[in-house]
Amino acid sequence: MTQEQKQQAHNARMRRWRKANPHKVREINHRYRFGISKKQYQSLLNKQNNRCAICNRKSKRRALAVDHCHRHKLVRGLLCTACNVALGLLRDDLKSLKRAIRYLQKPLTPS
Repeated sequence: MTQEQKQQAHNARMRRWRKANPHKVREINHRYRFGISKKQYQSLLNKQNNRCAICNRKSKRRALAVDHCHRHKLVRGLLCTACNVALGLLRDDLKSLKRAIRYLQKPLTPS
């Protein structure tokens, strides 16, 4: 078996393991990317009553995402996918978020 074939076989085994163990994969990612344990994630989830820290909705399909400050590498809370993506699209920029709020508060005018 060539080195490339060995690598392909290893990659295939890892894909199967990740598919069979999604909770373990999530736990490893939380530890590696955010420095929090399964117990710490569960504690945050309990503090937030299993709800997104922004919209306060329960996540029905996916686990809540770990939101963190990219500059300071500190965890802020847990967010649903929509709120996490929204913050990401605004690049966690408070000025942009405030402008978006002002925009949404403007009265609607007929076309």
